[in-house]
Amino acid sequence: MKKIVIIVEILFMLCIYTSCKDENKNAQLPGQVSNIQAIPGPGQIMFSWTNPSDEDFYYVNISYTDSKGNLKNFKVSRFAEDTIIPLAHSIDSVLITGFADTKEYTFEFTAINTAGNGSAPVYFKATPLTPAFAEVINTVQMVPDFGGAVITWTNTTGQEITVQLKYQDNDGSYKLSAFNSADENGTGIISGLNSNERIFEVTTLDKDNNSSAPIDFTITPYSEVQISNTGWQVIDYDCDIDEGGGAGLVKNVIDGNYTTYWHTNYNPIIPYPHFVTVDMGRVVTISRFVVYRRQGNNNIASSISFLTSIDGVNWVDDGINYTSNSASDDGYSNRVVSNPKARYFKYIGLESSTSNQYMCTAEIEIYGADSE
Repeated sequence: MKKIVIIVEILFMLCIYTSCKDENKNAQLPGQVSNIQAIPGPGQIMFSWTNPSDEDFYYVNISYTDSKGNLKNFKVSRFAEDTIIPLAHSIDSVLITGFADTKEYTFEFTAINTAGNGSAPVYFKATPLTPAFAEVINTVQMVPDFGGAVITWTNTTGQEITVQLKYQDNDGSYKLSAFNSADENGTGIISGLNSNERIFEVTTLDKDNNSSAPIDFTITPYSEVQISNTGWQVIDYDCDIDEGGGAGLVKNVIDGNYTTYWHTNYNPIIPYPHFVTVDMGRVVTISRFVVYRRQGNNNIASSISFLTSIDGVNWVDDGINYTSNSASDDGYSNRVVSNPKARYFKYIGLESSTSNQYMCTAEIEIYGADSE
């Protein structure tokens, strides 16, 4: 009988302990978040809220189910950032990105304390705006170019997107090219292709790898040739120097010989900028120019302006600073995206690749279409 009484007492004490434990656990539940606000953006939502005042409050867990059925969780700790707001009732925020559509989502906010206990959840509904990749794909344009194509797009969201192209290379194999940009007006150039017609499949993607449906462009690249320098004449330049046997004279820059060179004056020094103006004798379409350094010598301009003219009086400056390769004897190609029609071009060396103020250039070549 005595044993039975002891067992009953033990069970009674366990019940009291368990009840007290449950009460303590319930007493430790943190308060709920409040004042939830949402600001939608392209493929994203900025949330803000007021944290509970509990001293042992630790973080807020935000969860929702994405468009693919995956449960997403975001934890925002009270220790994430320093704040001048007192910890109790402090305001917190988080930017949630990666939405691929504009449907309404339900978000669950749960406050968690240092013991790992969670508050009763608070539910909040919000809808993101059209994601950047879905907006940009509707603005994509593509046109033929010399040896390839030019693709353009508009991105008003300020978010970085990727414009990806799939197409056949000259050997028939498929190739991927991608351009990343957050600029409002984006441009990409595909080059190195022959003039065979081909289909370019274009998609846009965001940093979360959400992508648009592809759109196709049928493009036939323009045929590009090197413009013959027959009949070219130097009609203006700032200076040159004859180092003997014609070495250093400005005419060498268009003679088709990479071993000859133009050398600007160094006794006395004539500082940058240095320029040469060439009359090609006929109007051509210019797709690019190639500049060669003096063989084995790195004293070439590191920054270049390239101007074009129909009449030699009115000049077009596209405002681009072109470059050269001071470390190699190979030619350095600069794409002139505007494909200007011109009879005259002016090559201006703006800055030195070294500390020297003189400039050496072996050759300037022009590519494009040798007709108006």
